[in-house]
Order: sequence, then C-alpha cells, then structure tokens
Amino acid sequence: MTARTRSLVAGALLVLTGAAGGVAFDHLVVFTHHMMAHRDSPSGPATTHAALLGELDQALHLTPPQHDSIKAILNRHQRSIDSAWRLIHQNMDAGMDSVHQELGAVLRPDQLTLLHEWMRRQNMTIPGAP
Repeated sequence: MTARTRSLVAGALLVLTGAAGGVAFDHLVVFTHHMMAHRDSPSGPATTHAALLGELDQALHLTPPQHDSIKAILNRHQRSIDSAWRLIHQNMDAGMDSVHQELGAVLRPDQLTLLHEWMRRQNMTIPGAP
C-alpha cells in the first residue's frame, strides 16, 4: 500500500470515526436532555434506555451482544450524567434568580406581575414563587 493510499484510508477512517462519535454523542445528549425533562416521570431511566436502545438497534443494526454492552454502558454512566445535569440546573437556577432580582429593580410592580404571567405561559419557573 502506498503512502498516499494509507493516507486516504486513514482520512476515511477518521471521518467515519468522527461521524460515528458525533451520532453517538448526539443520541446521548438528546437522551440526557430527555431524561432531565422527564426525570419525575414514573417511567424513569429504564424506559428511556429501552427507547434509545430501540432507536440504536434500528439505526445501527446492533447485534445482541452490542445491544447488551450499550445497555450496560448507559446504566453505568447514568448516575454521573444525572449528577452533571443537576449541577447545570442549579447553576442555571442561580443565574436566573439573579436576573429576576435585577429585573425586579427595573420594572414597576404592575410590569413585574405581567412578567410573571408571561413566564407562567412559557412554563418558566418564577424565582421565589411557590
């Protein structure tokens, strides 16, 4: 095999590896976002893992051993993913609390009431509200 051929094969493998990694990362990010959006759902991670594995089975034509390995990987990392999302949400909540306090200093009371009504329509959390 010539140096040029090796270079082309290496480049193709790099592109394929990057694409596969991108697909896997996208599925895990979407999966994690879905998990956090439904974290209070009675279905829990097991149901979401099953849905993700079903999609991966169909898209990647997984063998049964691959399916089982991926299921074990997802289960093994679920706690750290959940922990990371909790930290992100805590930081986001703290930041939004600060924004809300600063808005409260700028807006009139009637405008603050309208803001809260708007936030409720957007399904947003109102800092300090029950």
